[in-house]
Amino acid sequence: MTKLSFQHFWNFSVTHYLAGENKRCCLTLQDQYGVNVNLLLLLGWCITHHKIVTLVQWNELQGAIEQSDENLKAHRHRRQKEKQKTQFDSARYQLLKDQELVLERRQQADMLEQFSQQVHLCIEPDQVNGSIPAFVHSYNLRGKPDALALMAEVINSL
Repeated sequence: MTKLSFQHFWNFSVTHYLAGENKRCCLTLQDQYGVNVNLLLLLGWCITHHKIVTLVQWNELQGAIEQSDENLKAHRHRRQKEKQKTQFDSARYQLLKDQELVLERRQQADMLEQFSQQVHLCIEPDQVNGSIPAFVHSYNLRGKPDALALMAEVINSL
């Protein structure tokens, strides 16, 4: 089993999400291809730490965050609607952003709870990490060059 502390992963996530063009790539993958950004960041952590997550394990992780993902999508939709109002209320919008961040942290906690119950093989640093094709398959991204290019940009920034 792989033990990954919440705070360590949160710090990793924030650092890599904000690096370079990662935020844009992550949000495009989320909005256009349905990719969960927290799982994408977990893929990045696994690559940098030479851990393998199988397709079955990705599916388990997706199942573990299914409810929180629905909650996040609904909240994100409310926040985006707030931003589009003609009478834009910046304080209300900031409150919604702060609440969304709390939901993101909860989702990461759910995800890491499932992750910590799984057994992950380690690979040598020079080997190709099988987590990548498993992740691509779990989101049905094969044959979608734009999505794969965005993923590659995020992965190559690690």
